[in-house]
Amino acid sequence: MSQDVESRKSRESGRSSEVGFMLASAAVPRSFQKSLLPRETADQGIVTGLNMILNFAIGATMQSFIDKASSSTQKAASTKGVNLKQDDVSIIASAVALGLGIAAQKVFEQKEEEKLTSASARTLGYWLSSVGAAGIIAGSLEKTVVAAAGTSNDADAIKRRKFLLPLVVPIGALVAIARDHVIYRNDVVEQEVKDVIDPIKSVGIGVGVAGFLGLVSLAERKTAKAVDSFVDQKAPFLNNAWLPLGRLFSLGVIGAGVYTAMHQIYKKIENGADKLEENYAEAPTSEYVTGSEASAVRWETLTLQGRRHIGGRIPKAKIAEVMQTTDKETQEPIRIFVGLESAPTEIDRVTLAIEELKRTGAFERETIVVISPTGTGYVNYVFSESVEYMSRGNCASVTLQYSKRPSPMSLDRVPEGREQLRMLVMGINRELRKRPVSKRPRIVLFGESLGAWTSQEAFSGGGTDLMDAYNVSRAFWIGTPAGSKWAKQVLHQERYDTVKGQVAEFNDFGQYQKLTPSQKKNLRFVLCTHDDDPIPKFGVNLLVQSPPWLKNGVERAPTIPKNNHYRTPLTFVQTMVDMKNALKPVPGQFVAVGHDYRADIADFVRAVYGFSVTEKQMVAIDLALRAADVERGKTQG
Repeated sequence: MSQDVESRKSRESGRSSEVGFMLASAAVPRSFQKSLLPRETADQGIVTGLNMILNFAIGATMQSFIDKASSSTQKAASTKGVNLKQDDVSIIASAVALGLGIAAQKVFEQKEEEKLTSASARTLGYWLSSVGAAGIIAGSLEKTVVAAAGTSNDADAIKRRKFLLPLVVPIGALVAIARDHVIYRNDVVEQEVKDVIDPIKSVGIGVGVAGFLGLVSLAERKTAKAVDSFVDQKAPFLNNAWLPLGRLFSLGVIGAGVYTAMHQIYKKIENGADKLEENYAEAPTSEYVTGSEASAVRWETLTLQGRRHIGGRIPKAKIAEVMQTTDKETQEPIRIFVGLESAPTEIDRVTLAIEELKRTGAFERETIVVISPTGTGYVNYVFSESVEYMSRGNCASVTLQYSKRPSPMSLDRVPEGREQLRMLVMGINRELRKRPVSKRPRIVLFGESLGAWTSQEAFSGGGTDLMDAYNVSRAFWIGTPAGSKWAKQVLHQERYDTVKGQVAEFNDFGQYQKLTPSQKKNLRFVLCTHDDDPIPKFGVNLLVQSPPWLKNGVERAPTIPKNNHYRTPLTFVQTMVDMKNALKPVPGQFVAVGHDYRADIADFVRAVYGFSVTEKQMVAIDLALRAADVERGKTQG
């Protein structure tokens, strides 16, 4: 490699790092803004660290492209006899990037119902302007340091670069603080309980996280340098190409490593889902559940969550005790769960579920509840018990598992969960057509979190009319993720296939109670989604687009801090960490916060499904639900 080429590459590498560190330091003060849920010190450290490394990676990578462009421009000028200093060309290129970035943000200014392509173009403009501004500052500082050194020797100038890092880091943070003070100077200071955060420890943890990821970045740069050296030797015509081949190759290697690691994590989680707990080691004896001796579904194939669900069925005697009913007024409720390992294919699992419904006499019951579980196969205990109490056992619930991983790791399983549920409802309808209309049970739906998504997606594109076509009487969903197309269609679009007033979304049961009697009568499909629940709000769109829930004014929910502003990638990172804190249930203490919906479930079950339950019975049910929750906390941890 020639000395000029080596000098150029060293300058490019140094400038990329300077810009990256400047943007990373600018991300630190911003990472402390409030988000949907309170954070502790360790969580804040993770937010700060991830935000720093993402800003560094994006800034350094984009600066590499700018440096490649400036080098190509300098080379083209030199071939025409025009001698330009590389530092000057680099600053000019950064200024051009700044201007293009500002223009892109103006052209693609956010609008209602915009496409993600427009949002992506605007975000690219944001990064261009940020990297361009950082490049101008870094370039100007470098020229100042070199001029102060009084040397024009490239080798000496490169050595002087080591003095720039102590300058660019505080400058990045100070510029961010000053900019935000100007833009958000009218923010209202909220009187609220402060998060339990130690800023010094948080920054320390953040630096630790960034340091660890920095080692990955160091390995990435060395790999990139090795690739560049190989290209210089084997394909010298690419020396001044605009494309940073080495950096892109090394990032691809890291991506492949992450994918492999995640695949191994998935396998470990799925294997753990099959373990037998001591309390559920023995198969049940009741003929009214799957996994018993009378069932075609083997107990060991239900996985941990399936066995817990079946094992938690409320017996007839307990229902009669709580509801104060006679033996004739009460029945043994039916619970059916078909695990992912219970049959090899979707069709086989659906067929097995239909056979279990027939075997247990489910088609003789008043209500069949079709449940789509969360990613692990979990079915909300409070919901299941509420249905069994309020129906006096005159019900059958059926659940098909589609994954064994936590919901954030099961997004690739949504299509399978959707198709399984659709086939299950079709199969139930096929059986119902064999019976007189007067003796057909009604079909109702339930889904929580990813289960709500898969349940709704089975009817995507068909609105409420498709629900009617499948004879779905009622539906109740909690914590629906943002990816649900059906929810967007029926809640936010004018559609011919959707009957107005039949679908609504509420933050809590208190909002439902404000409806008029006529509105309540027409309502059939209900979504309960907490304003501070990050799970329905998290998505890759947060990397490029400010979400509706961060709008200012009356549209912003009171539980969302007024000083929570959209920033990329910070909003994405904060919401991701919020998901970790979204569900921290305390046994027996029912609340309506984050992804915990226990406080409102029983009330919604009675209202949505239309069960006849007195206020006295509701009090008894609530006490029974809380007592069961406490007991479950002792046995399941």
